[in-house]
Amino acid sequence: MAMVNYLVREMDHFTYAGGIATTVLGTFTTRTEGLGDTSLSGLIRLRETASDRIHAQIGVSAPTGSITERDDILTPMNMRPRPRLPYPMQLGSGSWDPLLGLTWSRLGERFSGGVQWRSTFRIQDNDENYRLGDEHRLTGWLAWRAAETLSLSLRLEGFRRGNISGQDPAIVAPVQTADPDNHGIQRWSVGLGANWLIGGGHRLAAEWITPIRQDLDGPQMEMDGGLTLGWQWSF
Repeated sequence: MAMVNYLVREMDHFTYAGGIATTVLGTFTTRTEGLGDTSLSGLIRLRETASDRIHAQIGVSAPTGSITERDDILTPMNMRPRPRLPYPMQLGSGSWDPLLGLTWSRLGERFSGGVQWRSTFRIQDNDENYRLGDEHRLTGWLAWRAAETLSLSLRLEGFRRGNISGQDPAIVAPVQTADPDNHGIQRWSVGLGANWLIGGGHRLAAEWITPIRQDLDGPQMEMDGGLTLGWQWSF
């Protein structure tokens, strides 16, 4: 199983004039776009009956996303340099990262559910002398088959990400996102989703997820909500 991501990231900023920083000098937006990291993984069946399944996931995340993205900024001295952007604006990790997971699911006539654990482990520094924090997800879900081609789902997700180890010497902007110690997160979220079978092996999926609790390391941006859209084709 392979997953390729194409990412578009934007961040809006205010710049205050001079060292006292009480007057807004102007605004600017940084933007990056391109291929993200690519994950390659396989599933190992551990148990399968008519009503429940257990399988393990083993894989690797390949560093196909750029970690040297630059863009124009506005400084307090009213200058327009083009520095390397902070870590959240980069498109990849820059490292080969193991992926591990375990899933249990139970199937019924109208209802199904399950629990899944997935982790990404950062075991090596990248070429810019840092590594992103490990990521761990624990998810439980319940789905209801509302019609022959439509199912609705409710999901609870716990997510934990560690801080960055090391530092890119080219990321030196005086902003919170350039600090490696401001990236750790612990978050619990609830998601509502829908899946449609549209024939010919095609499936469309949509999910809205919103956090119910967030604990952040240092000053950083919280997540308000997220919308995921997907298309799957089986042949």
